Amino acid sequence: MRVIVLGSKGQLGSDVASVLEAAGLNVSRVTRHELDASSPHSADQMGALPKADFLVNCMAFVNVDAAENASGEAFQVNATFPTHLATHCRVTGAKLIHISTDFVFKGDLGRAYLESDESAPVNIYGLSKAAGELGVRGALREHFILRVSGLYGVAGSGSKGGNFVETMINLGRERGVLQVVDDQFTSPTHSLDVARAILAIILDSNAAYGTFHCANEGLCSWFEFAREIIRQARIPADVKPVKFANFKMKAPRPLFSALSSAKLKTVYAMPKWQDALAEYMTLRHSR
Repeated sequence: MRVIVLGSKGQLGSDVASVLEAAGLNVSRVTRHELDASSPHSADQMGALPKADFLVNCMAFVNVDAAENASGEAFQVNATFPTHLATHCRVTGAKLIHISTDFVFKGDLGRAYLESDESAPVNIYGLSKAAGELGVRGALREHFILRVSGLYGVAGSGSKGGNFVETMINLGRERGVLQVVDDQFTSPTHSLDVARAILAIILDSNAAYGTFHCANEGLCSWFEFAREIIRQARIPADVKPVKFANFKMKAPRPLFSALSSAKLKTVYAMPKWQDALAEYMTLRHSR
């Protein structure tokens, strides 16, 4: 079994490559320096990829605010590139696992989103990811689209300067008081659990193609997430709730984009978000 992991130095890609390698799979790690998803010539570069059974696309333009002023690059990386990648897979016979996001939703449903719920993005980032989903579905039948949310991992996000967990820990130690939004809800997700789900999909020959939500079980506000981070990190800091409207951000956000991963349970059961955070806390100390 040969698998190509695109974006193998990123927060998710590094975990995916490590998990697949530990399981004994033949993994080819491909970074953005070897295949530039932002280049209009990226489709031509795909010809240099080795033949594989699966391609896992972890390359993405993920800076939500920056996407508002860089829509061309966001759509190139998040929509055009995965569409070309799906076409490449159709020609070579590979299966594609593509990572998408909870931000394809509007955020006004009031319950955890299901895969069957309608996409209605409220920002450029979400629009570009929704377009990427459509492109993949239209170009390749043998695909798995995994929507993730509130992602954090030990490698951190290069474009975001780390991850939310580390930001809360650092600010908690520095300031002693944190203000975090309590009216925006998500399903915090450890990237290592997404990597394990991807391994399960690859190894399950009966896994049905299509779209899956891949988030740790449960939901919370970012305030509740921050409070649990501070509690588990045993930092003497006070976490205070504040409304999202108090933060002046360039891009609007869905206020309720928690995901239900019930459909994924036929292949892999995602742990509760509190348990996933506890594992992350253990791993960060062992780095």
